[in-house]
This record gives sequence, structure tokens and C-alpha cells, in this order.
Amino acid sequence: MNPIQDSSLLGEARGPVTALSGYQKPKFKLAKHSEWEQTFIRKAGADDVAAQATSLFHKIREAFKYLRKDLNFSVDGAVGSIKSPDFEVNLALNQDPEDADRYVLTTQVTSFRQPEILEDDRFLEVFSNYCDSFVIDLSTPIDLAAKIDELEQIDSLAKGLDYDPACTNFILRLTSLDLELRVTSTRVVCQSVLKRDLKSLIKHTMEAFAQLSRSSVYFLPSRDR
Repeated sequence: MNPIQDSSLLGEARGPVTALSGYQKPKFKLAKHSEWEQTFIRKAGADDVAAQATSLFHKIREAFKYLRKDLNFSVDGAVGSIKSPDFEVNLALNQDPEDADRYVLTTQVTSFRQPEILEDDRFLEVFSNYCDSFVIDLSTPIDLAAKIDELEQIDSLAKGLDYDPACTNFILRLTSLDLELRVTSTRVVCQSVLKRDLKSLIKHTMEAFAQLSRSSVYFLPSRDR
């Protein structure tokens, strides 16, 4: 499996809605995850999204020496994007699904034109403070129960395997690589357990999928590997 295909780097920043620059105390406590609450939080955080998008734009332009015509910058309320010749950045602010009076600001880096960009020191310098997950969206859903059965037959992998009784997801821990893979039928999310830096995460993710391939464990159909 080529982990670069259909992949992205992801980071989330969480905080109380009172910390958003446009926050004004509402009449009622945020508690219902309603559409109104979502809109309220997005409006309160619109300037924060614009500020982070602008900061990232300048960092990217300076690091890669892009010309004006090389970059496309857009901010619309609580959503922002930066398109460059080598990758794209998407930002979005939403209500925290687990806590109604908190927000989640997501930074996604995707559409890598060349795999080498992930090892570029300039790229790592820009995004190390924003991203801590390597996400692979699967083009074809996998049978989780069958994949768990497959992993349990490999002793070196079975010892790091954990899953819920209904087999709706599983976790595969590769301690030798300081990596944890959280797998659903449509997505694999890789995160470092101890050493949380982007360079190690990317390096160990590549090594993890090479190791899985050697054990004939795949997450994509053969035509996509």
C-alpha cells in the first residue's frame, strides 16, 4: 500500500468558545449541539480562522519562496484554504462534538503533488506545530472483522491489536515504531504515542506500511497498492 495516496496530515486545536475573538455571551448556555449553536461558534471564530490562515500563508510563502501567482488564498467565515503547487491546506472551525461549549479548529494538509514534499525540511518546519496525525482515506471500505482475523494470525502484530466486540473499529499498536493505527472501515489514522513530532510520525508511518506489506497485510485492493 502506498500511504501517500489519498492521505492527509491533520491537526486539531480545541478550546472554550469564550476564547474565540468574536465571542459574545449568548442568552442560553451552549449544550444542545444544535444548528444555531454551530452557527454561533463559527461566527465567533471567523476572525480566528482568518488569522491562522493568514499566518500559514506567510509561512508557506516564505519557506518555499512561492510567487503570488503560485498561491491561491481563500477565507469564507469559519473555513479557509491555501492552494500551492505542492500541496493544499484546509482549515475549518466547528463546535466540539464532545463538548458543546468548546470549539475544534482543524488544519488539514493534503493533495501532495510529490511524495518527497513530506520529507522536505521546509514543509516539516511549517506544519510541525499544526499537525499530529497521518490520515489515509480508503477508496474501498474494508471488512474490519476479516482484517482483525487476519492480524490475529500474525503473532508480532496480534499482541498490539485491540478492538471493540462489535468490530466497528480497531487499534493496532506498533511499539517498535512508537506508532498507533486507529482503523475504521474507511479510514486509517496514524499517531505517534510518545515522540510527538511530525518528522518521526511521517517516517514511522511509511515504515509501518512497509512492515505490514512484508506480512501481506493490506488496507487497499491490489490495484491501488
